[in-house]
Amino acid sequence: MISSIPHWKWISLAILSLAAVWIALSTILIPLPSPSTTSGPQIGLLAPSIDLSSLKNDQYNLAQVKGKVVLINFFASWCPPCKAEMPAMQKVNSAYQTSGLQIYAITNLQQDNLPDIQNFIDASGAQFPILLDHDGAVFREYAIHALPTTFLIDSTGHIQKIFYGGPLTEGLLATEIDRLLKGR
Repeated sequence: MISSIPHWKWISLAILSLAAVWIALSTILIPLPSPSTTSGPQIGLLAPSIDLSSLKNDQYNLAQVKGKVVLINFFASWCPPCKAEMPAMQKVNSAYQTSGLQIYAITNLQQDNLPDIQNFIDASGAQFPILLDHDGAVFREYAIHALPTTFLIDSTGHIQKIFYGGPLTEGLLATEIDRLLKGR
């Protein structure tokens, strides 16, 4: 009976058996990280500090805006979803600036260049601070692996929402900002 099974089926069965053993061993030997060991900022924790200069050479840090709701958007001038969501952020900035909202947009100069950033900002009409991460330290501190990535921080400095990807809409941003401003 065994000799009637084609040779290729034995090889396939052996490969599948080895794969099953590998999967079983890897789940035992390589544990998944727990939330307490995951690197990068997390919802409910204090936002990492930021101390950066802007396109206009002004210095900005999170300590300056304690008591405000803060939206931090990580972007690049070459990123299509970043371009698509920037007008919505400007509309939200205009609507909530006097209500206690501060928006910072941060780009990494290791992935972008000043002329392209300036053209991007001019085209988008953004009127909030555009901060420059010269060495990528803030991008690493915030564990940025996708663009755009946006953080909403409450008035106590705790991260309340993280949006990976985009583009974010004006309505979504307004809903989340309203919730945080009411909770101040």
